[in-house]
Amino acid sequence: PLCLDESLVVLQLLLGLDPTDIVYVPSKQSGGYSYVYGPEKFKGCHKLRKRKTLPHEVQKYLSSPEWYATNYQDFLLYKAVNQSLDMTIENLGRNRFDRALEKYQTMMKQAKEECESEALFPCSVDGQPQLKRTNCYNRDWGCAYECLDRLFTTKSR
Repeated sequence: PLCLDESLVVLQLLLGLDPTDIVYVPSKQSGGYSYVYGPEKFKGCHKLRKRKTLPHEVQKYLSSPEWYATNYQDFLLYKAVNQSLDMTIENLGRNRFDRALEKYQTMMKQAKEECESEALFPCSVDGQPQLKRTNCYNRDWGCAYECLDRLFTTKSR
C-alpha cells in the first residue's frame, strides 16, 4: 500500500539526497491541535480528532459495489501509483531501498525523541494560537528545524 515513508525514501534515493533532508517533526498529531488558515470564520486552532472505528453502516457502505463504482477511477489511480512505487523500488534495488528505509525510520525516531519537545507549533498543546512563537519555516511546515539541524550535524551521517 501507498505509504509516506516509502515515498519519501524513494524520492531521497532518486534525487541523491541525504537522509537528513527528508526527516521532519510531524506537526499534526491525532488528539492535538492544528491551525486553520483561511476565511476568518474558520481561522484558529482546531482539535484533531482521534481515529475512531467507523459505524457498521458506514463500513458496510464503504465495502459496497456502489461505493467502488462511484470511486472506481480513484481506485485505479491508487493502484497505478502503488504499482509505480513498487516498480521504482525494484529498479533502485530492494536491498538498497530497505537499508535506506531502515535508516530513515531510525532517524525519524531520533527526531521525535530529541526534537518534538522543542517544536513550537502554531497551536499550543491546549489549543491556543501562538503564531508569533513558532519555530517553523512556514506555518506548520519544518517545525523544530534548528533542533533537527543540531541533531544531525552532531551525529555521524
